[in-house]
Amino acid sequence: MLMPKPNFLILMADQLTPGALPAYGNAVARTPNLDSLAAGGITFRSAYCNSPLCAPSRFSFMTGRLPSAIGAYDNAAELSAELPTFAHYLRLAGYRTVLSGKMHFCGPDQLHGFEERLTTDIYPADFGWTPDWLDFEHRPSWYHSMDSVTQAGPCVRTNQIDFDDEVVFRAKRQLFEHLQDVTETHVRAARHAYYGALSYIDDHVGDLLGVLRATRYADHTIVIVLADHGEMLGERGLWYKMNFFEAACRVPLIFHAPALFKPATVRQSISLIDLLPTLVEIAGDGQAPVSYASELEGRSLLPHLHNSGGHDEVLGEYLAEGAIAPIVMIRTGYHKLIHSPADPDQLYDLRLDPDERSNIAATAADVAARMQQRARRTWDLDSLNKRVLASQRRRRQVYAALRLGRQTAWDYQPRFDATQEYVRNDKSLEEREASARFPRIG
Repeated sequence: MLMPKPNFLILMADQLTPGALPAYGNAVARTPNLDSLAAGGITFRSAYCNSPLCAPSRFSFMTGRLPSAIGAYDNAAELSAELPTFAHYLRLAGYRTVLSGKMHFCGPDQLHGFEERLTTDIYPADFGWTPDWLDFEHRPSWYHSMDSVTQAGPCVRTNQIDFDDEVVFRAKRQLFEHLQDVTETHVRAARHAYYGALSYIDDHVGDLLGVLRATRYADHTIVIVLADHGEMLGERGLWYKMNFFEAACRVPLIFHAPALFKPATVRQSISLIDLLPTLVEIAGDGQAPVSYASELEGRSLLPHLHNSGGHDEVLGEYLAEGAIAPIVMIRTGYHKLIHSPADPDQLYDLRLDPDERSNIAATAADVAARMQQRARRTWDLDSLNKRVLASQRRRRQVYAALRLGRQTAWDYQPRFDATQEYVRNDKSLEEREASARFPRIG
């Protein structure tokens, strides 16, 4: 029997690869608060995002659906307001739902079931980041560069360097940018910066946990730590995300609720779409609703949390910039298949080859055939390709039109009522002071 109506504190980091965390074996990073949550909680060793890109991954996480099922193709795809999210289901179960920080909603609906947002988003809410698979050689101005890697350390600049650069460029009359080789020094500096960012996140996690303890909610709150996707840190010469190698598509997932779940390690492969049915069932005292308003691909993690079995399969999709056709992934058992009509299949045995160096698609023909058949049952890639291209065309046209004339931004505007801040004359000084004090007096 579950305790009635536990609180949920969901901490989603952006671009956090589990291999960088001490809880997953890293010996360099320092994250004592996350380590403590993992030690007293349930750590999923094989958790995945369903798309290694911010918005599609977050939309899948919130809806329990695969990106292709909801049109969440890329970082400029709109999440339809008619799609129920876990925030809608939790509100129906009597919860108050609040979002603070990034969720990368695109389109006019900037709440998607949340009653309140404490901040705006860091990225634009319009269609400006829509990719174009038909013009894949064009590099948009908003696309990733290597600056975040090569500049991830002390910045040194002199007037002489500025002058020399100008002389060289004017002399050669070259109008294109030379790619800068990434050296081992760059890689080391970028990784150190990443580990520093982890400690920064961990400090804030500690602050939040401190508030839970101070408000006496710690024993009545399920703390969930996860990420929208992972991060390549120079492995294979790759950075950022947008692929299905382990560092980019695997995510940390920790459930910390010692009053409910005994500390354990889960090794089955699961994914972020499984969070919605899990949250809904916990909110319903362990019972699933008779039916969901929208079909789900996600499956509950309660069997895993109670050490009573559970599924062992992940489906992933990549449908955004950098691709020219759909890319899909299946992970089941120790095997992972990466398939796209535009490229040869990749099949890896992650038990024998955790670094994914040996593609066994040709030599393990029986495994490849079985997983390819699963892919065909799951996706009609020709139809999906046409839907993605049609969506890209529509959004580019809408974006071009909305850039003309009067422009109305979709970006969330946080509500801030100065009349309710500090001391005002709508209440007595004593009432105002008492309302802002914790713990309460009397």
